[in-house]
Amino acid sequence: MARLKNFSKSGVLNVLFQVIFLLILYFVGSKACLSMEGAGRNILLLILVLIPSAIWTLFFYFQDRIEPEPASYVVVSFLAGMAGAVLLTQPLEKSIFRIDEWLYESSAALIIGSIFITGVVASFLFYLVIRYGFYGTEEFDEPVDGMVYGAFIGSGFALIKSLTYLAAHPEFTLFSIAYTATTNILIYASVGSLIGYIIGRVKFLKKSPQAASILAILIGMVLIGLYHILNEFVFIAGLEGAIWISFVLTLILAVAILIFVYFMMRRLTAKPLHKEVHVKIRPDYLVFLLVIVFLVVGGLMKMTATRDAYFKDAKYGIAFRYNPHAFSFLPSSGLSPIGLEALAFSTTVFSAVGEDEGEFIFTVKVKEESIGPDEINTLDYTGDIETISFYAEEANIGGKKGVHLRYSFIDESQLGAKEFPAVYWVYTDIIPSEKYTYIFTFEAMPQNFDKKVKLYEDILKTIEWVNQ
Repeated sequence: MARLKNFSKSGVLNVLFQVIFLLILYFVGSKACLSMEGAGRNILLLILVLIPSAIWTLFFYFQDRIEPEPASYVVVSFLAGMAGAVLLTQPLEKSIFRIDEWLYESSAALIIGSIFITGVVASFLFYLVIRYGFYGTEEFDEPVDGMVYGAFIGSGFALIKSLTYLAAHPEFTLFSIAYTATTNILIYASVGSLIGYIIGRVKFLKKSPQAASILAILIGMVLIGLYHILNEFVFIAGLEGAIWISFVLTLILAVAILIFVYFMMRRLTAKPLHKEVHVKIRPDYLVFLLVIVFLVVGGLMKMTATRDAYFKDAKYGIAFRYNPHAFSFLPSSGLSPIGLEALAFSTTVFSAVGEDEGEFIFTVKVKEESIGPDEINTLDYTGDIETISFYAEEANIGGKKGVHLRYSFIDESQLGAKEFPAVYWVYTDIIPSEKYTYIFTFEAMPQNFDKKVKLYEDILKTIEWVNQ
């Protein structure tokens, strides 16, 4: 019981530290980014992210004065969490399921992807390391050991999750970096401790480890999924102070998990326990089957969210495929990019905006004219705007020669406003044919352009010329 009290004290200290760490970087770097580049930036980023994970692990370790775990076991469990994130989580999420490409296409995709892929993969990793790495060892001689190893594994896992995410966002402030590191360590370490408790307790109760493992994965996937869903909805809703709201929600969830684990462990240690220190590990076939089923559910959502729709206009002889989940508005009407409103004598056959208002504009226009690729006057296709950058090159789209334009401009309507005027980046592809000239245009602000331009590029790859 004394050992459990030490760990509960450690948990409280850890939560307080995460809050203090976040507050410090809020006052120090709420608007400051890591100014350096290259190796120096990466080292500093690693230090900032490592602080919450390392302190969490060290607090638990040094509070365990009664029967401390071997230092080598602590290091191995932490490194196992890191290795699992690199070798299992990253390939599954990024390469196989490509979750970043479809997770935000709809609410259903976010919910199912967060639970059945993100939640399942993380929970399954924690299970693998605890069950097959530590469960059968002689050092795993108390129920509380499962909670300890789970917290260590979750800490290493959180470190890699934070690093990979932050490496892709060099624009983040020090405060945003601290927010990412603290929320990840809070949720993954607390869920890891819960999974460790559920799996570890059965070693001393003569119960089925397979049933406990299934329960642990089910609870872990729901909690991790809930964490992702709540936080994404907070940011998508555009609430003021979204980072603080997200952090508080994560803090409440993590503290609730740790309190639950503490009281359940307290009840468990009050009972006479079966002291079987070394056990023979057998494969949990039902666990592996269940995880496969869950991942299949996630894969079906991926297929649904990324399934293309087919557009065809028989009159103008053009067809292409597009992702309907990426657009919130798909009329064949007069929606035009800002710079092309003056493009006269053209018909809009397809137009769309991003799911989030103002995210991007995509249009397909047709002019009833026949010109050669060498006769295209590119200035006719930038409307009446004054560009601040302009580049033109030859292109081949759907087997037809054309011209690809890349340019940017300032929205003149914003010049009188209090805010800075908006800058837009534009791709325009002009493809002449025997009867018509087709104009494809994709326009967005710089912060959205790189994220969404692949939608436009994918459409161009699927263009077909019907009856031509």
